[in-house]
Amino acid sequence: MSFYAIVLFWAVLVPVVFSFNRRIGYYRKFKSLAAGISITALLLIATDALFVQSGVWGFNADYVWPLRFLHLPLEEWLFFVAIPYASIFIYESLRILLPPITYGKWMQRLTWALAILCMLTALTNPFRLYTFWASSIAAVLLVWHALFKKAWMGNFWLAFGVHLIPFLVVNGLLTGMATEHPVVWYNPEENLGLRIFTIPVEDLVYALIMLLVPVSIIESIEAKKNTFKESMLFV
Repeated sequence: MSFYAIVLFWAVLVPVVFSFNRRIGYYRKFKSLAAGISITALLLIATDALFVQSGVWGFNADYVWPLRFLHLPLEEWLFFVAIPYASIFIYESLRILLPPITYGKWMQRLTWALAILCMLTALTNPFRLYTFWASSIAAVLLVWHALFKKAWMGNFWLAFGVHLIPFLVVNGLLTGMATEHPVVWYNPEENLGLRIFTIPVEDLVYALIMLLVPVSIIESIEAKKNTFKESMLFV
């Protein structure tokens, strides 16, 4: 088994084991979860394949299986299922186990501040492909959520902060923290060159995108379900 596959296995093990916990009820959202993960994966895999072909990043053949699709190793395809699944599990668990987090003024300001930071980063780095792409997408997402003030964003920010702990571990393992060479290598000309341990700082923005997009889709689907159920009560 490849080192990349081993990392993914351990990353998703706990969420899979506890998916059928009745209190958390993660299994009840499998349909909306599948929609959220699938749409997000399609968007990110397309970018991933283009970036590999453009030399923005790549994969060390010593740590992955030889099977590839669109220049991406099989493990990279699995990454876009396993990691969002585990990340959304953290969001759902905290939402159920803790009191609702109010999306108050300071959280709205946080959203706006990060949106502006991402805008400025994109505008000042138009030729660094990874930096520009991640910052631009994150800025659009954050502005949209800041404008429409989604109530669940309070829970999202808490979950995002908590999920950074396992994120740093998993990403650290993939970027060379425990191996002689990184599983995933990055072209320094396409990012800011700033790292947290072995992790490019842009990966934090990527993690935000990879969690916010599916959560937005899932919350939208669940809200429509609840509206339909409520309307049926009056029929």
